[in-house]
Amino acid sequence: MVRNLVRGWWRDKQKLPQDLADRLHELAAEADDVSETAAMAELVAALEHCLGKLAPAARRFVAARYEEGLQITQIAERENLNAATARVQLFRIRQHLKACVEAALAKGVVS
Repeated sequence: MVRNLVRGWWRDKQKLPQDLADRLHELAAEADDVSETAAMAELVAALEHCLGKLAPAARRFVAARYEEGLQITQIAERENLNAATARVQLFRIRQHLKACVEAALAKGVVS
């Protein structure tokens, strides 16, 4: 966003020396990177907060799927469940995590 404003201003003025215009473009890109990094850090913190609130069985499902990279059928075998049941449970866990992360970000619970 900042980058686009600077570019638009520069186009309108067309009086800046090229080296100054290049430096402004670099600064705008750095500002965008910093804001994106801060937003990502906040999102990661919210996700970690919500993962910590999960029940142990739900944490096992998440760990098996995303840390260990197991397929749904492998998780179902490990948990002695039908594959469809495991798929639905993982879907519900993800929905719960999504709602928790959105609420945490909205409330500013994590920083």
